[in-house]
Amino acid sequence: MYGWLILAIFLYVVAAMLLIAEVFIPSGGIISIFSAAALAGGLALFFVHSTAAGITGIVVAVIMIPVILVVSYKL
Repeated sequence: MYGWLILAIFLYVVAAMLLIAEVFIPSGGIISIFSAAALAGGLALFFVHSTAAGITGIVVAVIMIPVILVVSYKL
């Protein structure tokens, strides 16, 4: 039961790492597509667990994406 949550959190971490990589590696947006796919997969797994977890995943993603981009551009 909690395996899906662990996988969803792992996919969110992968999405965050790919966003950071996109800032430093010129890939023409390919890394961003993979990051969006990991984020969408994580979000789907959050909703598989429960609606509350899915809504929490949306809130985390809305906060996580701009924060990661701002921080990585300042590096």
